[in-house]
Amino acid sequence: MRNIRSKTLHALLDHIIQTLPLTGGRYCEPLALHYLNSLGEILEYQPHVEHLQQERWCQIVDFCLNGLEMLINDGETQDSNGLHLSRGQSLGASHRSSRSGSRVARERTPNKDDTNKESTKLFFCLRHITKAPNAPVLSRADRIVSSLIVLMRSTKATIDALAAINNVLSCTAFESVTSTREHVQGLLPLLKDAWATTREPALRNEVLATLIFCIDHIEHIMQHYPDQLDDISALVEVMFGEYCKRQEKDQLRLDDISYRSSLNTPIKQMPLRVRGFALKAGSNHSEQHWLFIYLVARISSAIDSVKMSKVPNDGYIYEDVARPKRPRAYNHLMEYARQIAYPDLQTRISSLQIVAFFAEFSSLPLESLRELLEKLTTAISDDNHSVASWAMLALVK
Repeated sequence: MRNIRSKTLHALLDHIIQTLPLTGGRYCEPLALHYLNSLGEILEYQPHVEHLQQERWCQIVDFCLNGLEMLINDGETQDSNGLHLSRGQSLGASHRSSRSGSRVARERTPNKDDTNKESTKLFFCLRHITKAPNAPVLSRADRIVSSLIVLMRSTKATIDALAAINNVLSCTAFESVTSTREHVQGLLPLLKDAWATTREPALRNEVLATLIFCIDHIEHIMQHYPDQLDDISALVEVMFGEYCKRQEKDQLRLDDISYRSSLNTPIKQMPLRVRGFALKAGSNHSEQHWLFIYLVARISSAIDSVKMSKVPNDGYIYEDVARPKRPRAYNHLMEYARQIAYPDLQTRISSLQIVAFFAEFSSLPLESLRELLEKLTTAISDDNHSVASWAMLALVK
């Protein structure tokens, strides 16, 4: 790839973009997968993408999105928000690039396996064309994200599709705040489904990346759009439930923690830290586990803060305000605290880890604090070393 000259590169791109789509909207099947593989190889070599002019870059993005629409939404599709899609109609506001000349080709309905392979390759192309640091992402940001969200509702979430969204969100999170918040609201249910239905670490890493890019927007959404709390709570519950089922080697471990004064250490030497402890430098395999605990604790804390502002001062939400019966604890933190006493060891350790991070983001009412301290004090005397140590860390916080 590195030996292809610019003139040859553009000739190849023109040939693929102009030859592959037939008049009826479908791809020329004998060529489709081979041509899309070639396009993917071109875009995977980032120097080629970095040298594309904006017009050419947008043309390729439109080609990929139009192709995905044709493959996944063959016929007509109505998404849950009422967005109408049909074959030959783009998901965004752009049009298919023009083609000169006339040609006759026989159109053949592709089988399902071919369609899946082709759509997978188009997601791959979008991932790599949006990855370049100088890519004019903002010129197509809304269309890329909104289109991929619609497509991910119709098909299983893929690593490449979510990675392409993350490439865009990394640019728009602070450049286009309003549209990013709108996209996040559509993404939240998809993130929950992606986490619940996959065991691929790479896909879960992309979910974590999405949350990192959008954490400030998620907190804003919770404060101003309380109807979204259910989706956000469901995401946190699914993530925490999965974490509790992991083996100890796949969770954050005490060996990964540094107990020296993290606040006095330069941020460059110890960037992943909270008050009292930090992730050891060089613990690359544990960064995902640290970020997981951090995000679940931070989002749970934000949910609690929103709910706390809407409940009586006694700290409970009552199912029947007129006649209080069986009060239900309003916050996630006390639910994690209750799970410290569960018989399952991994659930107890997971809950203690969340509690240890929780104090970084919120303070507790006095009554809740007393209850939490009682549970942590009991856990300190546990026979299991990990349980006792995490309980001690939580108390230090």
